[in-house]
Amino acid sequence: GINAEYGDCIASGEVCTVTTETDKQTLNPPGGSRVQQDSVITVTCDSNYGLEVNASVTFRCDQTVYPTCYATCSLAAYTEDALEEKFIHDNIDSQFLVHNQQIKVTCQSGYEFEEDVPVRTYTCNDGTLPEFDSCQEISGSAVLTTVVVCVIVLGVAIIFLFLFILVQWRKKKTDAYNVRQASRTATQPDGSLEMGDKPGPSTVVINEGAAGTDSNIYN
Repeated sequence: GINAEYGDCIASGEVCTVTTETDKQTLNPPGGSRVQQDSVITVTCDSNYGLEVNASVTFRCDQTVYPTCYATCSLAAYTEDALEEKFIHDNIDSQFLVHNQQIKVTCQSGYEFEEDVPVRTYTCNDGTLPEFDSCQEISGSAVLTTVVVCVIVLGVAIIFLFLFILVQWRKKKTDAYNVRQASRTATQPDGSLEMGDKPGPSTVVINEGAAGTDSNIYN
């Protein structure tokens, strides 16, 4: 046999034909080449494809199982805002996963996927990655949050009630003061003055009678 790339003569018993390339990969030497059995073949996957996790990019021509290129799983949809909406920690530092690669997703503090499950693992399978579930607030935290909200609402209600009572009290006090002021300046029905009014000058009338002299004082 002859190595087409190098033109070397090889014993026919040591000749190996490189496996046929697929539409997802490129081989070097190219598929169909005749090389020595122990020749190392390099695999390069096309865009949006990759080898299985931990797989080697090289193999021997005489291997019975060859590396395969699989579709990758994109993580572009899981932006910081998207993860925040699901209450998931933003600890994703890659753009994609390869076949059989796993990713651990962790809920934010006070949240979990289900009871006592704050972490969940997802696996890429030839371009398919399950959608991340949303984390739910831990029941205990929900109760605490409810209590805190109730306390705040009650406190605000008490403050408003206190202010309302204070305003009403001041209003009544002001009305009572105005009534007293009005009563001090008002005149009684018989024409006499209210207590506290300054009396005018007295008029003295002298009547002379047969028995003597009487003096009547009229106010």
